[in-house]
Amino acid sequence: ALSGSLWHSPEPLWELTLCDNRVTEKGVEELLRCLFNHPNHPPRLPAQGQTSGGGGRGFALRLDLRNNCIEDVDAMLSRVASQGGSKVQLVRTSTDGPPPQPAADASTPLPFLWVFLPRVAEQRREE
Repeated sequence: ALSGSLWHSPEPLWELTLCDNRVTEKGVEELLRCLFNHPNHPPRLPAQGQTSGGGGRGFALRLDLRNNCIEDVDAMLSRVASQGGSKVQLVRTSTDGPPPQPAADASTPLPFLWVFLPRVAEQRREE
């Protein structure tokens, strides 16, 4: 359901917080596949002199997946990266940051899937 809503949204997604839920590996992979194919991902900052819209430097979407039901984070992210190859950039940190820097300029080619995953290894234990 979430992937379908995102797919039909013309607006780029800058940040998505899904922490403290019951999201599974399958759900995360579906969401990342949607973002990989979405025409407005990765998001872009407004171009210089504009207050809204894209056209500026691209940056990584912040996706907070802490405290969910992802059993094997490493295997899941490896599968996603292997399917997208060089067109995927998944940035993991064990803390809340720092996030990756935006692209150097608006003309810099961006990966199809560029996601910042802070504290993604922090998953709940099954009860």
